[in-house]
Amino acid sequence: METDSNNVIMEKKKRGRPRTTDAEFERACREMEPGRSDRHYRNMMRVGKTTGTLQYSRDPPLTLDELISEFGFVFTHPSLSAELGYLPEDEIVPVAKFLCENADKTTVKKAISIVRRARLGQTRDHTGEFSQLIREIEAVIDDYCTRYPGTNADEIDSALRYILETYS
Repeated sequence: METDSNNVIMEKKKRGRPRTTDAEFERACREMEPGRSDRHYRNMMRVGKTTGTLQYSRDPPLTLDELISEFGFVFTHPSLSAELGYLPEDEIVPVAKFLCENADKTTVKKAISIVRRARLGQTRDHTGEFSQLIREIEAVIDDYCTRYPGTNADEIDSALRYILETYS
């Protein structure tokens, strides 16, 4: 409590973001694992939201084995499950399916950034520029030449011509 210049007691302003979770659910989480940080509890609640949404996406609800076999990539990585928990419930299942279908092509870190960018509306512009294409090709060639120092200009030229024929 604080007092103003007239000695009137004023309520202290609450700092930080407003709570978005049910107080009863938060209390239950704190009782399960006492002494953890607020972030841990919030992540725990988001993982619970993701797990529950995926489990009850079908009627009858998925068993634990079915959940792991269908959504294993998401379910076995708590950090990814927590990030999915930020999404509205109607978006969790399609996004989780997409991530699981593409699990062999991506890492957990990349999957988390995909979910975060989509959630925040920061989609990448898919119209590339000529200069950007040149920079990316140069970077790949430079990386390759660093790993294989014996590469000569004729080999690079042949490879680029082959790729050009493929895309023509």
